[in-house]
Amino acid sequence: MSRFKQELRTLPTAKAISAALTRTGGVVSSAGLILAATFAVLMTQPIRELFQFGFAMAFGILLDTFLVRPLLVPALVHLFGDHALWPARPTHPRTPITPVDPTATPAAAPRPTPAR
Repeated sequence: MSRFKQELRTLPTAKAISAALTRTGGVVSSAGLILAATFAVLMTQPIRELFQFGFAMAFGILLDTFLVRPLLVPALVHLFGDHALWPARPTHPRTPITPVDPTATPAAAPRPTPAR
C-alpha cells in the first residue's frame, strides 16, 4: 500500500495499482515463499500440534501471498477508488497544491516567563 501511495502522487488510481503491483510483486512473493517454507519445516516434527501449526501457517501464508495480496487487495482498492486510503486524503496529480507565500511572516509566539 505504501508503494501504491507513492505511485498515486503521479498516476491515476488504476495505473498506480498496476505500477505498485508490478514493482513489488517479486519481493512479496519471495518473502512469502521463504516464510511459508520456514513454517513448513515444523511439519517434519513428530508432534501432532507442531505439524498442524506448521501446516496452518504455511497454508495461510501461501494463500495471503498468492491470492490476497496480488488479487483481492488491488481489486478492493480499485473498487473503492479514492476512498481506499481512508482516512488519509491522497493528493492526485490533477489537484493543484496550494503554494506557500514566502513573504508571509509567522505570528510571533509569546515568550515564556522564567519561573523563580
